[in-house]
Order: sequence, then C-alpha cells, then structure tokens
Amino acid sequence: MDDIQLDSMIAEIRAKSKLFDGEHVLRDAPMTEERIAAIELQHKIRLNSQYKRFLRTYGAGDFLYSQVYSFDPTSSWSLWRETAFIDGIGTTILPFSDNGAGDYLAFKVIDGKCSDRVYCIDHEQGYAISESEYHDFHEFVTECALKT
Repeated sequence: MDDIQLDSMIAEIRAKSKLFDGEHVLRDAPMTEERIAAIELQHKIRLNSQYKRFLRTYGAGDFLYSQVYSFDPTSSWSLWRETAFIDGIGTTILPFSDNGAGDYLAFKVIDGKCSDRVYCIDHEQGYAISESEYHDFHEFVTECALKT
C-alpha cells in the first residue's frame, strides 16, 4: 500500500467514524520535518520513510485500535520513555507500538537506519526480536490500527 492509498483509507474512516478524531482521542500534533531531523541527528538514526511520513502527517497517539509511539522524547507518547527498559533502543531496535499485552512492534536499526520491515519484541522471550506478521508500517496501520 502506498501513501496515497493509506491517506485515502484514513480519510474514508474519518468521514464514517467518530472514533478516529475528537476530544476523546489522545494524539500529538504532527511532527515537523525539522524536529524529526534534529532527533535523528541527536540519536544518529534515520527513520524509514513510512513511519516518518506518518508522524509528519498524523502525529503519534491513539489510532482507533492501536497506538503509535512518537519519535520525540518530549512527547506524551515517547517511544524512548515507553520502552526505556528494553536493551538496544535506538541502536539495534526502535519500537513504535505495543500490542497491549507486553509485546512491542518495532523496526530493526541496521547501520543507523530503521528497517522497513516490522519486527516483534516478545516479553515472554526476554524481549527477543522476531519477525512480525506485518511486512511494513503501512500494513501495521491498515491491519492493526485501523483493522480493515
């Protein structure tokens, strides 16, 4: 799924469901390109294009049936705070959501760049990293967060 298809799907859901937006939804404002670039430089990491664009377009927080963590350490949804206890955050792995049962969805960090592929960090396996059912971030958003 490309960016245009994802945006179209979200626009359709927004038009049909009061659960996507409103006072009851806790979500950050979208991040600026400058803020993302500053954090990438600070942590010596490059986000993949899908996650970066999502943060710039929609922000982090509640998304219907899931949450998306923020790359911004000052955010209420900060991935740095939410997963600080997991070894390798920002160097070998970058979590962007959880499953509500103690496991996390993440990108592997290889040579300072986040993978496109989504991985699982399983708490019952000592936070070991394994492949997830989601090929990329867009697939996570459509199949988990939006449950299409």
